[in-house]
Amino acid sequence: MIYNEKETMKKFGDNIKKYRNRLGLTQEKLAELCQTETSYIGQIERAEKCVSIKAIEQICKSLNISVQDLFDFSYNINFSCYQQTSLLVVRQHSFG
Repeated sequence: MIYNEKETMKKFGDNIKKYRNRLGLTQEKLAELCQTETSYIGQIERAEKCVSIKAIEQICKSLNISVQDLFDFSYNINFSCYQQTSLLVVRQHSFG
């Protein structure tokens, strides 16, 4: 499986929306908790914006979840396939 940045961004945004909805939060309320703009939350959820580590940490804090929870895409794809893809991505980033 080949790493697809847009697909990863989409799954990431879907996870934010999933956890936000579980807490009954609007995009507006999550933006307020994260001290950012509502449009920014929407852009992240729609995979239109890349997110900084600082923003990821703030989102996780506001949603009361771990960073690992936010990057858990196993519900969307076969878990063994996800593990192999993760290793590939780590290796690509570690070794150039």
